[in-house]
Amino acid sequence: MLVTIHQPRPDELADVREQVREALRDMDIAPDGEVGAAVVIVADELAVNAVTHARTPFAVSVEPRRDEVGREVVRVAVSDGAWSVQGGPETVTDGRPRLGLPMVRGLSVRWGIETRDEGKTVWADVRR
Repeated sequence: MLVTIHQPRPDELADVREQVREALRDMDIAPDGEVGAAVVIVADELAVNAVTHARTPFAVSVEPRRDEVGREVVRVAVSDGAWSVQGGPETVTDGRPRLGLPMVRGLSVRWGIETRDEGKTVWADVRR
């Protein structure tokens, strides 16, 4: 399992993508294949939301697991220190157009939000 901590700055996003690609390689998943590309996009979208909306330090985790019906998935999760969630189309941080949570919904088999006293975690399972 990969867990990395980042500051809420746009220049952190390239590091997030590269660290996720490295985690995928460690799981024997090609980062530029269908599954790998989906995982990188989901991680990027969730990290962008943390930078743009939460504006708190955030953690990114990537791990292989089985979902509730036994499918092999890659879970991507971003935890930050804010409670709100925004999911509309947006252009943010590094100038690239974003689709946010609608993109995450489309690329994952399941996603969700877990709140805690110190913020939230937004996660998505991408089928392996």
